[in-house]
Amino acid sequence: MQSRVIAVLADEIGPRPATSTAEARAAALVAAQMRQIGLEVGVQTFAAAAAPSAGLGLLAAIGTAAALLGWWLPVPSMLLVALLLWLSGRELNGPPTLAAMLRRHPSQNVIGTRAADRPPRSRIILLAHLDSPRIVTPRWSRYLRWSLLIVPGELLLLLGLLAARWAWPGTAPLLLAPLLLLAGSAALIWWRERRAMWSHGAVDAAALATTMAAAETPLADDVELWVVALGAGAAGGAGLHALLDVYPFPVDETWFINLPWLGRGTLTLVTGEGLWRERPTDPRLSQIFHDLQSVSAPLIRRPYRGERLDSARLLARGYHAISLVGLCSDGTAAGFRHADDTSSNLDPHALQTAVVVLERALARFNRRSGGGDRGSV
Repeated sequence: MQSRVIAVLADEIGPRPATSTAEARAAALVAAQMRQIGLEVGVQTFAAAAAPSAGLGLLAAIGTAAALLGWWLPVPSMLLVALLLWLSGRELNGPPTLAAMLRRHPSQNVIGTRAADRPPRSRIILLAHLDSPRIVTPRWSRYLRWSLLIVPGELLLLLGLLAARWAWPGTAPLLLAPLLLLAGSAALIWWRERRAMWSHGAVDAAALATTMAAAETPLADDVELWVVALGAGAAGGAGLHALLDVYPFPVDETWFINLPWLGRGTLTLVTGEGLWRERPTDPRLSQIFHDLQSVSAPLIRRPYRGERLDSARLLARGYHAISLVGLCSDGTAAGFRHADDTSSNLDPHALQTAVVVLERALARFNRRSGGGDRGSV
C-alpha cells in the first residue's frame, strides 16, 4: 500500500499546490486508503490562502505608499507603518490572513480515526501533509527563514526614518531608501507568485503513506488513534489551525507525531525547532523515541530551524508534539522543496525504517505507567 500511495500522489497527481484541484484529488485518494485500513474517515473543509506570501507583498506595496506620504505627513505615516509591522508579524506567525483576503480558496483535512473501546487514556495523532511545497534551490533554502524578515526589516527601517523626518525635517530625502527597497520587494514577490513552481512532493507523499502503514499497528482498547492528512500545510499551517479550531483536544492526553517529509536522507528526531528562537521538543515523546533506537531502526537527534514545523505550532499551544523528518548530513531537509523530489529518488530502506520506528512508538502507548495516570505512556 505504501508504494502505491506514493506513486499515485507523486507521479500520477504530481504537484499539489495548497487549495488546488490536485490537492483535492489527493484528499479523495487518501480518504479511500484510510477506509481500506479500517479507519473512520471524515473530511474537514476550510478556506486558506492560495498565495501565502502575497500578504507580505501587499504590506510592501502599502509601505511604499507610506514612505511617499511621509515626506509631507510623517506622523500619520508612522502610525500606518506601525500597523503594517504588526500585520507582518501576524502573517509570519499564523495562517496568512492578508494573503487569504487576496486569494482564498477551499482546502481540506482528511481525518481518519480509530476510536477506543473504553474512555481513552491516550490519544495519538499522526500528522502529514496533502499538499506539496514550492520549489526552492538547495542553496537558497538555507536562507529561506531569514528571507521572511526582509519586508518587516524594511518597514522597521522606514519607521525609524519617519521618526527622524518628524524630528529633523532635513532628513526627508533618506526616505528614498526604504521607498525603493519596499517597492522592489513588492515587485519581487509579485514576480515570484507569478512564476512559482511546485515540487512533486514525493517526500510529503512518503510521510503520508508512512502514517497509514503505521496506523495498522494494534493498540490497546483505551488508546485512540487519529491519522490526519493536513491540507494547505504550505499556507502557514492553515490545515493545522483549522483542525485545532474544530477539535480542541485535551492537552494532557493528546500526543502529536508530525511527519512533514520522509524517505530521503537520515531519519531524524527533531530535538529543537522554531524559526526565530529554538523551542525544545516534548521531553516525554523524545524519551520514547530515544528508547526505541536500535541497529534495525537507527535514529539521530538534532535541531532543525529551516521551516516552522507543525510540531512547533503545537508546542506553542502547550501540546505534546514531536517531528520525524529526513535530513541531509548538513542538517538541511532531504528532498523537501527540491526540484528532484520524485518517487524514483526515494530510498526504500529509509521508508521502511520510518515505518518500523513509528510502529514501535505507537506500540509503546499500549503500556500503562506504574501509576496508571490518565494520558500516561
